[in-house]
Amino acid sequence: MSVGSLLADDYKVKVEVFKGTFTPFHAKHEELATAMTLDKARCAVRLAREGIVENRKLNMKKIVLALIVFITSTGLLMVYAQGAPYGKIMLGTKWPQTKPYWEAQGIQPIIDIDTSYLIVGHVDELFMWITSNKLIYADPWKAADLLHKEIAEGRGLDTIWFGWTVAGKNTTIVDVVTHNRFGEYLPVALDGTATNVMVTFGPYSSNSYLRVNDEILRVVSVSGNTHVLARAQANRPAMPHASNDVIYALSALMVKNLIDGGVANVPVCVDSKINVSLDQLKEGLGSYANTMQFIPVPVLFNEHPNYPTNQFLACTANLANSLVVNNWGVSAYYSNPGNQKFRNYFTSAVPNSVAVDVWEHYHCKYGEIHCATATVRSLPAAPPWWEQLPANSPWRTEQ
Repeated sequence: MSVGSLLADDYKVKVEVFKGTFTPFHAKHEELATAMTLDKARCAVRLAREGIVENRKLNMKKIVLALIVFITSTGLLMVYAQGAPYGKIMLGTKWPQTKPYWEAQGIQPIIDIDTSYLIVGHVDELFMWITSNKLIYADPWKAADLLHKEIAEGRGLDTIWFGWTVAGKNTTIVDVVTHNRFGEYLPVALDGTATNVMVTFGPYSSNSYLRVNDEILRVVSVSGNTHVLARAQANRPAMPHASNDVIYALSALMVKNLIDGGVANVPVCVDSKINVSLDQLKEGLGSYANTMQFIPVPVLFNEHPNYPTNQFLACTANLANSLVVNNWGVSAYYSNPGNQKFRNYFTSAVPNSVAVDVWEHYHCKYGEIHCATATVRSLPAAPPWWEQLPANSPWRTEQ
């Protein structure tokens, strides 16, 4: 299914697809179908031309300022939380220069979310609200665990769409996950104790990280084919293993995603950084976070050759960056990851969701489906939100 047909057929919204971007149109003041890639400014200007700004009696200078901030920093989401009738703003720290603007609105509290480690720096690379009490978040460990099952079950040569080129659709799982491609079988059984163990196999390099079942081990030293292995690494407990269980060395990509300090230029892995961001969100939501479901979805990140080191971008389809619909029998559209186990997991976590191939038009341009589309929403009939604002808000209706 193409994105153009998805919007035109399912949304009943007229769109024009041109070089991977959408030109948006709208039919009513209360229902806006926006498409946000290179056409953000065109969408906003169209609102002004067609009378929406005038009908709401908003100051045009404020609108222009809003457009500048909107176009340059969409690394935020408006979210609902108790005690915040207009929602709270999750604002990515990648663009701190926009924070005073949002604070000046006097409408919504701000939750600072660390996105400094992301190349794009948008909050929707990490989180997406599915319902008012259900949030999905990007989780490298979930990706690692699902791909490990594929390898352990003999499907290591199946594909996972990877990287930022069309050719990335042909990438195999073992090429992403393993350093030595297929790995081998554990020659002896291991008990569940966390003490160092000596095993003859390989050879693997010193300080390599190995995976067998759900445990991570580190190669402490190597002498010929004899290895001293440290057990229970990367905050994963030791567990019993049988001889002939699959074991392999993790690729540098997987180490960057999962293990603090496992790669020299990445002292804090992507997973740890995301956990900090998630903790910031939970703290900002307060007690409301205790009523919510936080659901991990599989995403891997990598450094990009055109950007500084220790800056990351989703190198698999970013399933967190989904378009929530909750209409037409569909709960959400998500970027096709090119792997059946990923799709099965996502549809179990978000029932009635649909995968859409946006790899070439959006993922390869450093975005996903949520970056380029938005659901048609209806504003409450009465009273309008702009007549309910605090007295000190600069967005009060002008008389």
